[in-house]
Amino acid sequence: MKAKLFRSVALCALLALLFASCGGPAATAMKLVRYEGAVRVSDADGKNVAPAEALGLYSGYGVATEQNGYAWIDLDSVKLIKMDNSTEIEIAKNGKALEIEVLSGNLFFNITEPLAPDETLHIRASGMLVGIRGTCGWVEVPDADTLRVYLLEGSVACTAGESTATIAAGEMAVLSADGSIETQSFTAVPGFVWAQVRDDEALAQSVLEATGIDLTPANPLSAFAEVLGSGNIVYTEWIDFDGDGSDELLTIYTEVRDGYYSDGLRIYQTGPDGPRCVGHGGSNTHSVETYSLVESGGRLFVRRYSEDGYGGYFDEYYGFVRQSDGTLRWGNTDMEQSGKWIMPHGEDGFTDWSNSYESDPGKAQALFAALQGKYTPVRELLTYDGASVTPAG
Repeated sequence: MKAKLFRSVALCALLALLFASCGGPAATAMKLVRYEGAVRVSDADGKNVAPAEALGLYSGYGVATEQNGYAWIDLDSVKLIKMDNSTEIEIAKNGKALEIEVLSGNLFFNITEPLAPDETLHIRASGMLVGIRGTCGWVEVPDADTLRVYLLEGSVACTAGESTATIAAGEMAVLSADGSIETQSFTAVPGFVWAQVRDDEALAQSVLEATGIDLTPANPLSAFAEVLGSGNIVYTEWIDFDGDGSDELLTIYTEVRDGYYSDGLRIYQTGPDGPRCVGHGGSNTHSVETYSLVESGGRLFVRRYSEDGYGGYFDEYYGFVRQSDGTLRWGNTDMEQSGKWIMPHGEDGFTDWSNSYESDPGKAQALFAALQGKYTPVRELLTYDGASVTPAG
């Protein structure tokens, strides 16, 4: 895995001026044009302001979305910003210089018309700055020490200390205060971005041509728009898990629940009434989670390997198992902990959660022996450390 995760305070400057005719509108008018779910707005004095469509946003204002909330902000109707759920921003404006500070969460941007030569727009996170030159993409601020930038169109220059690098469409960058810049390609688009791009056919086609990432309405994923547009989905892939010639949709998500970072997977099939979830798995993260695709008996399974932060681990497997009546059912097929405890199986072929780990040395050894060689690695999918997602490859 070539991506490097950083834990120090990052300094990112992606500086750009957005060019337009001098007679163009000034990018000084910001409005909350749309919102869904729970959204909070406060003025420069910290007083609550009732959210409303076309609500003017001014210097010192703050906007925050709850776990089920989204907010759309525009500048002159041609420069769009979308806030993901669990995101908080503050706005600073000085003349034609506009800055959005992301305190936490994720922000999508789509600048369809460039700014005038004397205007600037920056997205900021602590000491990190993102300047946009008529580009489309998103930023992620999981904590005060990290900034990640992903581009779907155009290119931007990144600066960290004395180092600089340029990323183009289909690439992302992670920057560190020590001057390190790590860049790589990406293929996974989070749900809140996918839903926004899909609704703009011209933009989706442009992204497809620039990156090879298919977000067009013609994509079979379009039927799953509601599924993919909710929650922080960080990975999607069509996979024929059960070997019947029809693909299932694998989604891997991350979220903050009751103050804890959580991640997991969900499997969807296309039913007569639309998408239906046929399986899920996951729990609060420990230290590092690695998702991989493995094979056993001609079927594909997902391996979820978790480090617990204390030198131990959890090794879990999920997949379809044929039942006694001939039907296929999804579930947890195997689970062991730290090479010491292993979950026994029930008659249905899944781990028996009604019983505790098998700790009897003789029985555990027999179960471990049965597990050895059962699964063959196919490829790694991603790693999640509780805050940062690193795609494989």
